[in-house]
Amino acid sequence: MELVERSDFLSALNHQFEESVSGDGHCMLISGEAGIGKSSLVKAFCDNHRKGSNIFKGTCDALFTPRPLAPLYDVLWEWHNGDLLALAAAGHRNELFIRFLSELKKLAWPTILAFEDIHWADWKIRSH
Repeated sequence: MELVERSDFLSALNHQFEESVSGDGHCMLISGEAGIGKSSLVKAFCDNHRKGSNIFKGTCDALFTPRPLAPLYDVLWEWHNGDLLALAAAGHRNELFIRFLSELKKLAWPTILAFEDIHWADWKIRSH
């Protein structure tokens, strides 16, 4: 699928990815109003790098009580990393984060972590 009027954004993402591969990595945030095509842009970007890259996706929940660390768990399940899942299940968060980063560095190919709907991560209902 060709993205309409998104080639500049896709080029910028691809350029930053190439820069990141030769450096220490980078965090890219994509924002915009609902329905503007953020997910389609991320999908096109990931499709461009499917060969020669690890791609893991996690999603923040739009629930009244979101799952703690939901995107990280999604990535661990997709990655099939039993050791890290065991750490997460045991509640060893500090060790989980340290080992997660360590394991990422061991991967032979560049890795893309895509966290969708991160705006739900801090969502709370306040009552008066």
